[in-house]
Amino acid sequence: MNLLQSAPETDSAPIPLPDAAAGATVERFLQSVRRRQARAVALESALLGSAAVAFGMALAGLLARAWPRGMRWMVAASVVVAVGLVADRIRRHWTRAAGNPFRTARLVAARMPGVSLDLLAALELRRAMAHDPSFSTELALAHLRSVDARTAHLDAQAVVDRAAVRRAGLAALGALAALALVCAAWPDRMRALLVALRPAVSSGRQLAREPITGELEVLYQYPAYTGLAPRTVSSTGDLVGPKGTVVQLRTRADRAVSGAHLVLSTGPVVPLRVEHGRDLSGSLVLQTTGTYSVVFTGRAGREVARGPDFPLTVEPDTPPQATVLLPGSELEVDPDQEVLLRWEASDDYGLSDVALVWTGPDGQSHRQKLAHDDGRKSSGQYRWPLGPLKLSAGDRVSYSVEAQDNDAVDGPQKGSSRQQILVVYSAAEHRREALRRATELWERLLAHLATRMEGPDRDGRKSEDKVRSQEPVDTSGLVLSGDIVATARALARERDRNEALVSALQHVGADVAARVRATADARKLWLRLSGRRTELDMDGRLTRVVQEEISALEKDALYLESLLDQQRLEELRELAGQMAREQRELAKLIEQFQSTRDPGLQEKILRQVGALRNRMDELARRMAELQKSIRDEHYNLEALQEMARQQDMQGGLDDIEKLLKEGKTEEALARLQQLQAQMSELQKRLEENAESMGGRANPELVKRYREFSDALKNTTEEQRQLAEQTKAVRDRYREQMRQRMKQAAAGLKEQLQKKADQVQQDYLRVGPNDLSPRADQPLEQAKSELENLKSALKSEDFDLAAEAAQRAVRQAEELARAGEQQRALDEAYQNPPDVREKSRRLAQRLEKDAEAVRDIRRKLDQLFPPLSSQLGQADRQKLQELGQGQRKLGQRAQDLQQKMRQLEQMAPLFGEQGEEALQQISDRMAGATERLEGKDPQRGYGEQKAALDSLEQLQQSMQQSQRGGGRGGLPLPLLAGGEQEGGNELSRQKVEVPDADPDGAPREFRKDLLDAMKQGTPERYRDQVKRYYEELVK
Repeated sequence: MNLLQSAPETDSAPIPLPDAAAGATVERFLQSVRRRQARAVALESALLGSAAVAFGMALAGLLARAWPRGMRWMVAASVVVAVGLVADRIRRHWTRAAGNPFRTARLVAARMPGVSLDLLAALELRRAMAHDPSFSTELALAHLRSVDARTAHLDAQAVVDRAAVRRAGLAALGALAALALVCAAWPDRMRALLVALRPAVSSGRQLAREPITGELEVLYQYPAYTGLAPRTVSSTGDLVGPKGTVVQLRTRADRAVSGAHLVLSTGPVVPLRVEHGRDLSGSLVLQTTGTYSVVFTGRAGREVARGPDFPLTVEPDTPPQATVLLPGSELEVDPDQEVLLRWEASDDYGLSDVALVWTGPDGQSHRQKLAHDDGRKSSGQYRWPLGPLKLSAGDRVSYSVEAQDNDAVDGPQKGSSRQQILVVYSAAEHRREALRRATELWERLLAHLATRMEGPDRDGRKSEDKVRSQEPVDTSGLVLSGDIVATARALARERDRNEALVSALQHVGADVAARVRATADARKLWLRLSGRRTELDMDGRLTRVVQEEISALEKDALYLESLLDQQRLEELRELAGQMAREQRELAKLIEQFQSTRDPGLQEKILRQVGALRNRMDELARRMAELQKSIRDEHYNLEALQEMARQQDMQGGLDDIEKLLKEGKTEEALARLQQLQAQMSELQKRLEENAESMGGRANPELVKRYREFSDALKNTTEEQRQLAEQTKAVRDRYREQMRQRMKQAAAGLKEQLQKKADQVQQDYLRVGPNDLSPRADQPLEQAKSELENLKSALKSEDFDLAAEAAQRAVRQAEELARAGEQQRALDEAYQNPPDVREKSRRLAQRLEKDAEAVRDIRRKLDQLFPPLSSQLGQADRQKLQELGQGQRKLGQRAQDLQQKMRQLEQMAPLFGEQGEEALQQISDRMAGATERLEGKDPQRGYGEQKAALDSLEQLQQSMQQSQRGGGRGGLPLPLLAGGEQEGGNELSRQKVEVPDADPDGAPREFRKDLLDAMKQGTPERYRDQVKRYYEELVK
């Protein structure tokens, strides 16, 4: 029997089942599916309808201007399409899926193949059992229970098809995006569409909102303050103007009317005059943005027609704008400086006032009117004197330019430029900033030192990977040294630069650069000479260089730390001194208040008390910072803090403020005197710490520095005495030496000129890359000195020629050494054979040139007869004694060099400039000894004078570096010079050339004359010019 055919799908009167529970789960499941499917269809229908309406509105907006009357039809068509889509979707759902349970069962069978038609069979079997159970009911019930058990595990949500919903959603999103695009691109068209869709409402019946008047003839009468002339325009209805504008309008109605008026969206009604039945006129004042419409009324005053709404726009009167063109946003000034202020201001209608507004340190606002034009735009400049403001160091003044317009309707509006700042120059602030930057560099130096100490460069067994891994440390070290030197140069440009800190940074930067560069060079050599490391002991060389760098950086870091501690303590001293000065100023004000009882003066005193309290807070904060950063063995800061707490200065200030408010000036003055005594005690303690800090920080350094200073002073004085005695001997024989020298050199002139020219030509053939860059300067100087030599020989100035030859010998020998070094480097680096051969030939040629220059000097020296042959027995004995004394003094100069090196190992006090200065002094003394023992007082005196000048300059530089350091203070670094860029002061001072004649023509003048002679002389004037130059150089 086919049960599927026996059970009807229509509902009929059922017969109660033997077991009503069998098959109930199937029916509940199908009902759940129907509900979920219905919700999905409803959502899909709503989305499809929304998409149709949105697309229709977007299309209507696009066609609003081209087809204004079709906009409504387009929207209506889209609504119809939307309704049709919804109805069709509901119909399809009902007829195909959800009309009755049997269709739902078939839908489940189609969506869930695993269930097949079991649900439909169970449903029909249940219906068949209810009508005519002509089969085994027990078997049917067992089947129903089996289907119920399987149905209980089914998910009704899986039956519902969400794909259609998603497609409808995407369609709706696309439609809404299209509508949004049209709204953004053509907002005016969308507004016209919305206006067209807005229903027209009238009293009693729907009125058409079509235009009911012709074009408007509008006369604008603007407010007087705008400066705008009256203007007549034709308009389709829009009214636009500034607030307060009187608008007179005329138009013509499209019909005969009894009355008319304007209805404003803001509420007021403006009556219109009716002339000749259709001519309308009236006026209104623009006050608020909104809309208006024209309304016609009948004889009884009832509205008979209303026109469309027209926009009524009130243009805002924007505030004026002001700009400060000069100076910049923040400017550092002096208290009495005059600041040039350049400004400009503008307004859309006109300016009524321009002023400079500033707020001083007291928080009070001040105003200074500025001269300006009355037009819409103005500019000018103002010289702002700061003297009357009574500013102090560190004060800040905020200012701006404020402009005011001439708005006579709502009142003047103000506009202001951005706030700018004047900062009064404070040497203390600059020094504090310098300390901060130096502290950052010191911390970086410690980090570099720690990296070096922890690195593998000092290991006994080195690997290429580990050695190469330290190359970035070399690079960062060079960057650090560059930053230290750059910071020193920047600080040197400060107005009140910290000389000691600048010099220390320059010395430390140069030392770090030299040490790190040496390490980097040793590392490159180690990596390059991989096959000869054992032979050349490259491991030991790298270890030694790194250890030397570590030792030098430890010395630099320790000294820089002590110097920073000293500068911080100086900061405390300055702060305490400033507080003492303010206390004295406060005492004067209280005394003045006692006699005047001026309330304004009382207010000023209270502000002064507040300023003192701020200083006290800053002093306490600085002490706390110093306690963390300064080594305890150097300073007893805890004792100072304890003393400040015991004295309770803050409490004293509170008492003074309270007494002043109560008018008890006598008691306040007495309490202030106690505070002054306490501050004096604090200052005394700070002075004691500052004066004794050097001995506490490094007593051995202080002791050795004093010994070096005393030895330098004694050496300078003895050198002065020896030079004066030598000068007395020299002066007696100078003129006689000149005459004999001129007679003896007549036949040697051309020979020496030719030889000097050959050497000079040989130097000209040296290429720019043949030698290291360090040889460039000696090469240029050698060529210049040889040119001077030829010029001196040409003018028969053999004295000057001998001096030029002596200088040329030094440069030629340095070039010969550079050539030999280049040859050795090429051999060590195993450069190509042709390169090594070229270096070898160049070294030989330079050595030959140096020998030629030495030969020129020997022949020139032979021109000068020995002075001993013309000296008396007493003078020869005197020169012998002077030579012995000069030799002993030279040994003392060498002792000074040794002491300087020992000091330099303890702290970076002198740098390369100090060592070079002492080396030059020692060389001059050795030259003086040689000259004096050779019975040559003239050249001996020149060497002595040069040594004496260098000694005096070194001594003066040391004295200047210690100036302001405090008695017993830490030795400060040798000053790097007075130039802003931090040049070397010793090298800039003029030193007398040893062999020069001090009473003759200056060397610079004589050299200028020789340089001029290089340019040649006209033939007919050659003899006259020669004689002229000979007279000048005598």
